[in-house]
Amino acid sequence: RAALQNARLAFNHHSSSSIIIKRTTDRSIATTKTTMSSSSKGKNWDGSGTQEDLMHRDECILVDAKDSIVGHASKYDAHHFSANAERRNTPKGLLHRAFSVFLFDKENNKLLLQQRAASKITFPSVWTNTCCSHQLHGYEPTEVDDEVVDVRKNKRAPGAVRAARRKLLHELNIDPETVKETQFKFLTRLHYCAKDSFGEASLRPENGTAFWGEHEMDYVLFCRADQAELVKGGMSINPEEVDAMIWVSPEELREMMKEEKGLRWSPWFRIIVDRFLWKWWENIDEVFATDKFVDEQSIHEVLEEED
Repeated sequence: RAALQNARLAFNHHSSSSIIIKRTTDRSIATTKTTMSSSSKGKNWDGSGTQEDLMHRDECILVDAKDSIVGHASKYDAHHFSANAERRNTPKGLLHRAFSVFLFDKENNKLLLQQRAASKITFPSVWTNTCCSHQLHGYEPTEVDDEVVDVRKNKRAPGAVRAARRKLLHELNIDPETVKETQFKFLTRLHYCAKDSFGEASLRPENGTAFWGEHEMDYVLFCRADQAELVKGGMSINPEEVDAMIWVSPEELREMMKEEKGLRWSPWFRIIVDRFLWKWWENIDEVFATDKFVDEQSIHEVLEEED
């Protein structure tokens, strides 16, 4: 209880400097309320089980290069980079939908970053944006967006937003009532491929001869919320998913990302930072108030494998 109180004090957004909040070894402090569904008839996702359980149980939405749905597959199959022609022959895994949430404090526009848990199967211990995960097949309300109607016509991604709210609850215990669907802004899509060179060889598939990786159609989402309300609602780290989190200004992020700092960053985050983030962040009020920065027609391709 004392540790949780200290963590909450460190989130004081009137502080002049950012403080990294790290995972606690007391698992009772980081208990998360992961069950989330607005439909009593739908299938609930409760986030129970180990990382390996979720890899086999969760079904990603498979798409082609135009973001048209072609099927679904387990996270294990979608993230398995194998050049073994006799077994899988999926050297770049399976292209699937994902989302990246950038959550800002509405008072000072600081961005919440997380460091992925060292126990994560893919890209362990890297720093990245607030929350990154996958829209899943088979849940109600649906997390599947219609590429033509939802995205290109309406400039929205309600399925991705539902998935984002589900995972913000799971990873950071962020109460969905503090991040309502109307607080999110869909901005664009990114098609990238990145082999994971961070994970230990002993944890790689095929006895360490293959790799894990991401080959994603990434829906980029901005969200703005009241940091004090997030803390009041019980925001805390799920140690199965996250090792640390920190609120940063643009200047603080630039400092963190300097090469001499020695921090590792997720490939999708680095791509978004390099191509989009600074411009969007500089115009953040306009981003949320208008559709000026929404690019619903484009799919930005970065297909070189980034280590």
